[in-house]
This record gives sequence, C-alpha cells and structure tokens, in this order.
Amino acid sequence: MSRFSLYRFALVLTCLAALLTGCSRDPNVRKQKYFESGTRYFANGKYREAIIQFRNATAVDGTFAAAHYQLAQSYIKEQEWPRAYLELSRTVELQPDNYKAHLDMANLLIAGRELKAAQEHIDLLSQKIPNDPDTHIALANFLGAKENFDEGITEVKKAIALAPERGDTYLDLALLQTKTKQFDAAEANFKKAIDLKASGNNPRLALAAFYQSRSRYPEAEQQLQTLTAADPNDRPDLVFQTSDGYLTCGTISDSEWQGFCRASGDPELAKDPRFATPSARSVNATARINKMAEYIGQHTTAEWLERLDAADVPCAPILRRGEIIHNEQVVARDIIVEFDQPMVGRVRQPKPAAQFEINQAVIGGPAPRVGEHTRDVLRDLGYDDGAIDKMIGEKSIRVAV
Repeated sequence: MSRFSLYRFALVLTCLAALLTGCSRDPNVRKQKYFESGTRYFANGKYREAIIQFRNATAVDGTFAAAHYQLAQSYIKEQEWPRAYLELSRTVELQPDNYKAHLDMANLLIAGRELKAAQEHIDLLSQKIPNDPDTHIALANFLGAKENFDEGITEVKKAIALAPERGDTYLDLALLQTKTKQFDAAEANFKKAIDLKASGNNPRLALAAFYQSRSRYPEAEQQLQTLTAADPNDRPDLVFQTSDGYLTCGTISDSEWQGFCRASGDPELAKDPRFATPSARSVNATARINKMAEYIGQHTTAEWLERLDAADVPCAPILRRGEIIHNEQVVARDIIVEFDQPMVGRVRQPKPAAQFEINQAVIGGPAPRVGEHTRDVLRDLGYDDGAIDKMIGEKSIRVAV
C-alpha cells in the first residue's frame, strides 16, 4: 500500500471515530442518556443508582428541570428530605408551572410543620389546579396539621368525589375520622381502602392499629395474620408459625442450616442444591422460607425450641402481650416495672434491656403529656409569655391542658 493510500486510510478512520464519538460529546445527547438511565433505575426500585444518573444529567445541564424533578423523587424514595426539597425548589425555579413539584414541596413542608411556607404552595395549587384530587389531599393534610380535622375531612371528600377509585384517599379520610372520633365511619373507610388496594401506607396495617387502639385485639391480630399470609415474599424472613404459636430462628451460616435440617428430621433437606450454600439460600429465599414453614408448622413451639437449641440454631418464641410479662427470662431479669401515669392510672413499661452492676439504668417516671413542657422549653429559648401565648392562639404549638 502506497504512503498516500495509508494517509487516506488514516483520514477515513479519524472521520469514522469522530462520527462515532461525536454523540457522546454532544451535551444534549449525554444528558438525555443519563436521564433515561436514571429513569430505568428508578422504575426498578434502584433509587441510589437513579440518583447518580439524574445528578449526572443535571451536572451536564443545570437547567434540565425534568432531571431535577426526578432527582427529587429519588431522594424522596430514599427519605433524604432536605436534598429532595432543594431539588424541588430548583425545579419550580426552572419550571414554575410544574404543579407536581409544588405539591411535593407542600407535603414536605407540612410534614416538617413549616405551615407558613406550605401555605404559599397550597394557595397556588388551589388557584391553578383546583379540580385535582391531590390539591384537596394536600389541603386536607395542611388543615390536619393545624388540627382543623373537620375541614380536612371536607377536603378529602372532595378528592373522593373527583377520583372515587383511589384507595389512598379513603385511607386519608379514615385517619382523619379517627381524630374526630367518627369510629364507625373510619372503620368502613379503612376497609374501603383495603378493597381498592391503597398503595400508600398499608391500609390493613392501619386497620390493625385502629382495632388495637379500640382494644379490639382479636380483630387486630386477624388483620396482621392476613397481612403476613397475603404474599410469601413479604413475610418476615425469620418468623414462622408453629402448631400452637410463632417462633423465630436464623439459618444464615452453613452450620445453622445444617442444624435446622437435622432438627427437621428430613435427611433429604440437607441435600437440596437450592439451599446448599449461603448464596443459594439467598437466591432461593422464598422457597427456603416456605420449606421451613412447612416443617415448623407440624410441631409446637416448645418442641421446635428444644430441637433447635439442641442443634445450635439461634431461636426464640414470639410471644403475645399477655405472655411476655410471665416469660421466665423477663421475670428473672425484672424487666417489667409498674408505676402510676397521671390521667391514665397504673401502667407497665419495660426497663432498658442492658443491666449493669454500677450505674443501673432506671425509668425516671411517667412520660410527659403532649405539650407538658412546651412553655419551659420556649422560655429556655428566650421567648416571653406573650410570644408563647400568641403561638398557642395561632395553634403553632401545643400545650398540655
């Protein structure tokens, strides 16, 4: 090949390389690829990876409003509230008509009790998108934070009228109705939220808490049992039902798994390749849990504890409230103490679990009522009684009555 041909060939290769790499040097293409990558990670629940990609996109273009907003959503998923708020602020700075960002900012501010700042976003949403159910929910949360529960209920009902098939809205309504002692209506709406498969806070767990607060313990336990049995993948890894109760046991190491296999009485279980190594047991966790549950359900808690102890497998019974105070370990360590709680009566409370020969940890007395020390704290911070009374009148703070 002649020297001229070599030069020409080199020139062609250079041009091809420029064409192939030119895209990666184009900032618009780069930021979009970062954004698309972040979106895929977010959709798969990989929020830390999504954060990296969305941050890369905003580093390429600081005015990329969509990337700032998605970065905020990723921070929200990771419960990094201050960073989420900063990205939302940047979003509305670049895109003032992004009402979803205003909505998120309002809800974060309400959760942080920054009600004056939240008011600005609530007013904007009420003006710009008054028929959006999320606007009414945000306003209901705002009113609930100010303890205007009846007005909050009215706003949630408006949201339901606009979107009657949203389960989360019925859950919001039920929670507000418990505040106003509308217990029958609240119970009905908890159940409605379950029927509509509310996607926010678990409605069945909320209903169980409601039953427990009403001293309806069998119904609370029934809801919890339904919750844990609904999906084996959601079942706590180390909690199992025996023929007469519940226990927990750990099979992380090979020795613990082999010990469980011996305790099960099934020699073939130890040969199952799905569970032969820690990594295999992790990959096949659901199958492992279900297989363990099959064996554990065949005998009583006491029988299993004896077998597992003998096989050096970490284990313990899971006790109901009435059983805890009579448990031999609890009694031997004198963990439960009793004292008088003002306005409540005689109550029980566990002491700190760690006990020392010197400087023994003790319970100093009953828990303070909500707002019992509000005045003292504010006085220590330099507020006078006039300023404190003003805050009480504005319902910015609570004091015990």
